[in-house]
Amino acid sequence: MKILTCLLLSPLALLGTRLTTDYSADRTLRVERVMTISSEVVDMVVVIDGEEREGGFGGGGGASERELTITTLDKVLAHTDGAPTKVLRTLETISMEGSMTFRDEPRDFERSSESEGLVLELSLAKNGDMEYEIKEGDEPEGTDFASLMLTQELDSLLSDEELEEGDSWDLEAEALITGLGLGLEESLFGRPEPQGERGERGERGGGRRGGSRGGRGGFNGAAMKNLDWEGEATWTDKTEEVDGVECIVIKLELEAEGTLPEREFRGRGGRGGGGGFWSLPAGNILGVPETTVELELEGHLLWSPKEQRAVSLSLEGDFIQDMERDMSRNDREMSMSSSTEGEIKIEITVSAE
Repeated sequence: MKILTCLLLSPLALLGTRLTTDYSADRTLRVERVMTISSEVVDMVVVIDGEEREGGFGGGGGASERELTITTLDKVLAHTDGAPTKVLRTLETISMEGSMTFRDEPRDFERSSESEGLVLELSLAKNGDMEYEIKEGDEPEGTDFASLMLTQELDSLLSDEELEEGDSWDLEAEALITGLGLGLEESLFGRPEPQGERGERGERGGGRRGGSRGGRGGFNGAAMKNLDWEGEATWTDKTEEVDGVECIVIKLELEAEGTLPEREFRGRGGRGGGGGFWSLPAGNILGVPETTVELELEGHLLWSPKEQRAVSLSLEGDFIQDMERDMSRNDREMSMSSSTEGEIKIEITVSAE
């Protein structure tokens, strides 16, 4: 149960202090990250040769929801000057599940990572780079363990300066991308494999390695990495007690916008849509779409002065995604636009074992 109280006459409120994680403590930190993204296409317009077509494009669109869960265990094996130099990390849980609507048909998907259960030893090399060694399990293809950090990602949301209650500090894009763990999905799942013919895509509705239909596509953490982020953190005059641990409350206000990178798309020549534009001979590369996103997130980071570590992060917000595409094939012209609205929720909890 969480109890909200006021921070009165605390030494931290009167004296400047640095919010720095204590990596010398003899403890194992369990970090559970849950990111939930739900969205719905609220508007879609398709115009072929100057004539607007009803029913959108491909009979699809609709709503979708995806939940990504990543849980890790960290045990610091060595440290120097308060910074970890060797960490034993267990990839306890890496999973994704959700649902999406395709051609008015709802489909559930569930996916786990072959990285789940692996035990890694992360260490700092003499040149300052991070090195890793797999202590238990085998390294799956497509993962990027070299991009992992020895420190906690939430450290990126803290300031290096001495702070007092009421102080605010700016959060730069790189700090936010790291702090929110937006790169972990690609690092631990691996990047999507190129999709071939229908028989190579896995089961309908997604398989273990499935592409966008298997929950890997759409708006996710990897997409959010490409946005221009900015934010502000404020040490408030509140405290919150979590499982007997008193924490200061750091308010977070974040926003991001930008254009998402897209890959070129080729028509399927008579295999989709049952005629019309898509039944024309294949071979022409269609126009690359432009997809823009705007989002806002608000919430708080809880920090324990006694245990000198982050305790939790909670963020919620909305996003709007607009897509436009102009295409041509032979003497035919087509334009397509859509608008998607959605919600984002990020919950990260850190507990000491």
